[in-house]
Amino acid sequence: MKNGFKVRKVSALLLAFLLCFGMLAGCGKDTDGNEADVTPGADKVTATVTPEAATATPTPTPTVIAFKQSCETAGREDLYRIPIDELKNGRALMETICRGNFILMRFAAEGAYDAEGATFVLLDPCASIEPSRVNVDYDVTAAKLLPNGTVVVAEQGNGRVHVFDNTLRETANFAPDGTTMIGVSDDGLVWNNDAAGSKLIATDLQGQPACEYSYDPKYQVARYLGSSGDRKTFVVTEGDDWFAYDYMHILSGSKDVSFQNEYDTDLGDDWKNDKYAPTQGMVSVKSDSTWFFHAAGRLREGYAFPKQQPQEQMNFLQDKMMCSINYRKDGNTSTSEFLLYDMDKQTVSGKLSSSDIPDSSYADTNGVVGDGNVVIISSRKSGGNEMLLWASADTAAPIEGFFDFSKDEPAECLAKLLKQAEESGIVFTPDRTEDDGTPASLGEFMAEMELINTFLLCAKENPDVLKNASGNTIHPENKNCNDGAHFTFNRHVFSTFYLKEHGEELRDGFYAYVDALCAGEDRFRCEDVRMANWSSGKFAEMFFPIAKVYADAEYTDDGWATITYKIPKEEFLKKEREFEEMITGILNDVLEDDYSDIEKTLALYEFLTEYAVYDYDMAEHNEERTDEQTSYRVLMEHQGICGEIAQLYQYLALQCGVDMDESVGAPVQPGEDMHAWDYVKIGGVGYLVDATWGMTDNRAPALGYFLFTDERRENRDGYSIESFDIGFYGLYGARKKYSFEANDTRYKDLWDGLYVAFDEDANCIYYKDYNGNLKRFEYGE
Repeated sequence: MKNGFKVRKVSALLLAFLLCFGMLAGCGKDTDGNEADVTPGADKVTATVTPEAATATPTPTPTVIAFKQSCETAGREDLYRIPIDELKNGRALMETICRGNFILMRFAAEGAYDAEGATFVLLDPCASIEPSRVNVDYDVTAAKLLPNGTVVVAEQGNGRVHVFDNTLRETANFAPDGTTMIGVSDDGLVWNNDAAGSKLIATDLQGQPACEYSYDPKYQVARYLGSSGDRKTFVVTEGDDWFAYDYMHILSGSKDVSFQNEYDTDLGDDWKNDKYAPTQGMVSVKSDSTWFFHAAGRLREGYAFPKQQPQEQMNFLQDKMMCSINYRKDGNTSTSEFLLYDMDKQTVSGKLSSSDIPDSSYADTNGVVGDGNVVIISSRKSGGNEMLLWASADTAAPIEGFFDFSKDEPAECLAKLLKQAEESGIVFTPDRTEDDGTPASLGEFMAEMELINTFLLCAKENPDVLKNASGNTIHPENKNCNDGAHFTFNRHVFSTFYLKEHGEELRDGFYAYVDALCAGEDRFRCEDVRMANWSSGKFAEMFFPIAKVYADAEYTDDGWATITYKIPKEEFLKKEREFEEMITGILNDVLEDDYSDIEKTLALYEFLTEYAVYDYDMAEHNEERTDEQTSYRVLMEHQGICGEIAQLYQYLALQCGVDMDESVGAPVQPGEDMHAWDYVKIGGVGYLVDATWGMTDNRAPALGYFLFTDERRENRDGYSIESFDIGFYGLYGARKKYSFEANDTRYKDLWDGLYVAFDEDANCIYYKDYNGNLKRFEYGE
């Protein structure tokens, strides 16, 4: 069966843009962090090394006085205008880079946006408001700025590298032979990639060879990312696939080179990197309520802290400084609010609103210079642009709930957050992992931090949502916060419509097959060929998936069927016991004994949308790989396509007593793919649930695919109601034979939301609308 999952290209396109834009952006500053051994990845290679270049002169601690004394303020006492002639004259500004005390601007050649040549303007506003300028007559492919004001520029075409000092006086230019400049590190090394020879070559700022490294030819080095201690990190891609990037690490001391996948395994399966393109040495993980940043492939070298306002987005990340932007709309008036986070000082600066800037139609932050001063380019309503400097450090305050992965204990940070939540009237049910002594993964701690911060943020922004009819305290729950359950494995599960379609006789024959497998028998009682084929075929696929993978049955004409094990029997029995333990472990971690059917359905929906990712490779080669597709694969590999995910959802639901069947639909428009989801009955009423399409990029399940209707499936998603199959009856036939309508709209308020948590005591679901506002939906007893 083909899968109808609509691939969302936004994240992939954003990644490609950021990887390419990274060639132009300023490179990362050396960051402090605990050194860890580089995780071995692809083949380790030897490095040919010559003496490295001398380390660039460290940048002195800036004295931020010049612009305050020489520039006029703009609307606020902490906002200063920096006069730049090119901005006033309307020249096309191509990029702005901030490092150390310096600001580098690149303007297109005068009178044209894309002609050859450019003007570079370099400013040190901490020392003077007088800029340096230089005009070049060649196309620029990359411009880099070092903290000491050194500027390195690469020409398009011939790759010639030009080096300028902090007055924009050219001090050197050289043409690397057959290589492309991919970055400049703060120690004064210019990094060049020899793609044909699979070599990474570094020179000093005079073009003299410094060191050379060979790497696995299956990779292409895209750009220098940043440094931490003795480790330099590069973004690499496999071949020409810019949507699947990994990291290459070089240890300067030992000269080791290794590769690491983009996913940080320390996060565990409960938390997945959002594949955001790394920015200046740090990787961001998407969350609606919490900021997470860490060194590429190094979770222990990172930070987590709560957002200060809803819908904050990252505007720029420079070294350990991050500026966020929050868009607010009041009637027809839209404003942007900026905050600056300092991860070294653990502080956050007060808000700057775009409405605070006189004559501004649009403002954007570009970076930080000096001691926490934000560079802003503002578009004026009266025409032209202007540069502003926001002395944000003057308004800094401590960040409550800041977490440094390399220094702080996760449990202690979580305890502080839980205490803050309790003081706000929010109580989270204790995590079972703490009771049995099993340490929780960092991913689990981060997931709980995200949940708590969501409610703390809502308590500040919209406390009315958190009022509980039964008292002042609310008790939100999700799979990371529960008391645990006591489910046992049920080998005999069968869905309602499979039973209607195939009958009790075939079902009981299948149960005999399952019992024989679990006992390690070599045959089982079987009436005929049909029973043997269904038992080891579709029934095993749906209701005992490990058997579909590792066993088969054949009728032998004497009232018996023989069992063939595809692996040694002892190995199968071990895997079968492990399978049972995995299923019961999921149920007991995700559910509680007293959950209602809607709570079980919701908790399992949340679990699946976070546990698994969509397998695009399987979808692409779907027709030739149908034999590989099972719900057991989703369980073991955490990935699958719609049919596999729907089957696992159904199997888990049946194990805990929820009446659920897989359903399949055909598209209204010819040429589209078929798709699979589930049909569930709650309180005797039918609904559709689709865990595959409920997956989102930021771990928040989309409730638009939870307890929705036939009409919504057809009108929104393009699947013909009359085509719906159930119980493996057949497309366009099941609707005529069976009644399995989903027409109830009582949950429609959820359909435009993203799931956050639910409160079992208050019988309500907390969710966010697409504007980021936390809301509650009461589902009743």
